[in-house]
Amino acid sequence: MTSRLMLAMAVASALFALPLQAAQPLQAARGTDQVAPRVERAPMPDTTVERAPVRFAWALDPEQALEAPAPQAALSRSYWDTVDAATLQRGLELPLTAPDAVIQVSPVQG
Repeated sequence: MTSRLMLAMAVASALFALPLQAAQPLQAARGTDQVAPRVERAPMPDTTVERAPVRFAWALDPEQALEAPAPQAALSRSYWDTVDAATLQRGLELPLTAPDAVIQVSPVQG
């Protein structure tokens, strides 16, 4: 089997299995998975806790110019592509860079 055919079959089976997996329990975490640490739930506070909104202010130096912070810039190894059903049936080669890559398929009408 070619890798394109295997990928097309994997994507097709994932599309058909989506409704079935919604009711399935989660699998155990593997060694490469990120797992949030378990923490004990904090006790609820007394009912006497202040619930009014907090307000604060401070004076700015009128001699100093205001500067906007630099925009956030981040790099991601994500990859997006829009393909039709015929392309998925023929098979699609993806530029995967990790052995445990996650492939997300979002089917749309049209």
